[in-house]
Parts: sequence; C-alpha cells; structure tokens
Amino acid sequence: MGSSSSTGVVDEADYEIRNFGLPTGYKLPRCRKLRLVNNNNSNTVQCFTLKKFDGSVLRRDTVSIHADSSCGSVLNTGDGFCQGCTSVTYLNLVGMCSLSTIGPSFCYGCTHLTRITISETMPQNNNSLAYIGDSFCVGCTSLISLNLSGMTSLKTIESSFCRACLSLTTLDLSGNDRLTAIGDDFCSGCTSLEVLHLSRTASSSSSCSSALTIGNSFCEDCTSLSDLAGLGVACSTASIGNSFCSGCVSLINLDFTAKSPSLTSIGCNFSFKCASLSSLSLSGMTMLSSVGGGFCTGSVSLTRLDVSGLPRCATTDLNVRRI
Repeated sequence: MGSSSSTGVVDEADYEIRNFGLPTGYKLPRCRKLRLVNNNNSNTVQCFTLKKFDGSVLRRDTVSIHADSSCGSVLNTGDGFCQGCTSVTYLNLVGMCSLSTIGPSFCYGCTHLTRITISETMPQNNNSLAYIGDSFCVGCTSLISLNLSGMTSLKTIESSFCRACLSLTTLDLSGNDRLTAIGDDFCSGCTSLEVLHLSRTASSSSSCSSALTIGNSFCEDCTSLSDLAGLGVACSTASIGNSFCSGCVSLINLDFTAKSPSLTSIGCNFSFKCASLSSLSLSGMTMLSSVGGGFCTGSVSLTRLDVSGLPRCATTDLNVRRI
C-alpha cells in the first residue's frame, strides 16, 4: 500500500482517495487518475484508470453527482460513497459500467436525495454489479423510487438496504435472476412503499439459477405496501427470516406458489398483524419443514389460506386445517 500525504490524499497505488474536500476544479496531488469538476455544485467524477473510489472525497455541499465515461474502470465504490452528503438530490453512475461492488453506507443519510440511476445505465453485455453492501441508502428520506431491475450479476444485498426511506413508494428488483441473499431489515420502516417488484425473471422461470434467502424483518412496518409483485411466481425462495412483512397493514395478497418449491423454513411472526391480508398461498411447498410461532397472528381479514401440498409437519406448525 502507498503512503498517505499530509493533505489526506493517499498514494495512487492505493487506488482510493480519503477525507479530502475539493474546491472547484482542483486536481489531487500525486493522483492524476482522478479529478472532480465542480460546476454549480454538481460534481462530475472522472476516474480514468482508478479501480476504487472512496466517495468521502466529495464536497458535502454537492447537489448532484455524475460519474462520466472515464469511470469505466471503477470496480468498487468503497465505504460511504456519498454518506452524509445532505445536499445531494441526484446520483448518476452512468459511467461506472464495470462496477461490481457497492460498499457499505453508499448514500447513508442523504436526506435530500430523490433519484439514483444505476441499472438502466449499465450496458446489457457488461452488467457486472454483484454485491451491494449494508445500509445502501438508509435514511434517504426524500428518495421516491429506486430501480435495480435487470441486474443479472447481482447476488447479494446486505442488511438495511433501504431502511427508513420514508418517501420511497416504488422499488423494482425484478429480473435479478442470480440474487441469492437479501439481508435483514430490507426496506423496514419504509412507510410510503406501495409496490415492490420481485419477479426474478422478465418473462419466465426457465433462466432462474438459484433460490433466494430472505433475512429478518423484510419490509417490516411498511404500512402502505399493498403489492409484492412476482413474489415466488417466477423463481424459488429458500428461507424466510423472522417478521416477514410484519405490520404491513395494507398488504392484501401473498402468493409464494413456485414451479421449483425450495422453501424450507419460515421464521417467527410471518405476516404478523397484517390487518388487510385476505389471501395467502403456500401451495406446493413440499420441502417446507419449519414454521415459527406467530404465523399470521393478528391478520384478522385472512379468509383464504392455501397450504395444499405442504408436508403434514409444516401444517401442524401452522396450526391450521389442510385446505
């Protein structure tokens, strides 16, 4: 690793920049491979052959961030890419077409951020994003919608993905056919979230390559959520943690029916106090062996529960009659 200078810039051999506030048009000493052009508080990031970019280099009064075509070599955003940039309203990673890893706290606490452009800017033949670290956009209270559809290399989304994004209404994760893990607190406390798209493929389940593990508190207390589009229909879910959709008082229907029934366990308090839930299908989940306590407790509107094809031990745990 290279040595740090007194200005806070590290040697270019480190492939990252840390803790540096940049005035307009300033170039970083001994790091010719990166510069920021500040134009009316809009930072254009030019990385040239840089492999890792630590966003703590960004000015905290930046209004928008645009990664241009010179950023094609960037593989890793590092930790806290624009964490705490409370003035940022728009983040565009159009130039980071080789990006494979988004580090923790990517835009944590960017309270004025309304739009993030990632998936729709990546070419179909070079869609390389495989990993999203924890606390991706926690507390981005002005973010309205987020599209991460068609990320065909994406395998892991760590915990607290969009926790407490209070204005988020739509989240699209459809077409992520290699996604195998969603961490705890995925979108928990997103009280304005209405629609979550989870269809694993665009048209059919034939290309789906793996089952999905869902962590604890998935969409817990998303009080406006009414639709989990494509859940289980296109591809399989391996396990579901505790408090899945607990407190989702607007949720009406849940359907886990899948052609490849790989669900083996459901944690405690599944759909706990989902007061509007009227229909739930776990039909054909022949591998389900464990169901935690509090299953649908307080879901007072539930009139249809389809557990046809479940093993007898699973229906015993559910404490319901086979339908």
